[in-house]
Amino acid sequence: MTTATPPCTIRPAICLLAILAASGSSQFTVRADRNPAADFARYRTFAWMAIAEARPGDQTTGHRGIDDRIYTDIEREMQRHGYAPGANADADLLLTFRLLKDARYDDADVTYGAQWHHGAYLDALHASPDAYDRGTLMVDVVDRTQNLLVWRGSAASRLLPHFSYERRVKRASDAVKKIFAKFPTAG
Repeated sequence: MTTATPPCTIRPAICLLAILAASGSSQFTVRADRNPAADFARYRTFAWMAIAEARPGDQTTGHRGIDDRIYTDIEREMQRHGYAPGANADADLLLTFRLLKDARYDDADVTYGAQWHHGAYLDALHASPDAYDRGTLMVDVVDRTQNLLVWRGSAASRLLPHFSYERRVKRASDAVKKIFAKFPTAG
């Protein structure tokens, strides 16, 4: 009688590659917050906040092609939720986005001994194969007349610079769709 061996005991390297490939398409951590005082029933139109009025670094990811795709995807989502594009001076809502980037690591891979020696913790941390950059795409929606933030959505995930341009654009589009999943519908 032959006992079936679990696939990962036969080919551990193949299983590890499959796990790493799956983590490359990792889920986003999505958050959305709405100002409870905002009356979305009265909003009908949107426009992009003028760059001069936005925070420094807004409306750019550092890659024009990805920026253009994010603009297009956000506009599409706003229209899907019943909002119409308008002129900046007349729009009910103004939009802006930013990409935040921060260095992260998985503590589980840093040995306990390294944490207690002066400087060794940082050396071990930066040598860890699980040190990575995390990117957060944040979208702000502002009531133009009150200059008040009424909604903020974000999607965060590992940045995967080894991905092709096409895959990075797809991830940006996926992030926008997930951010707007629970956006209020126009009144």
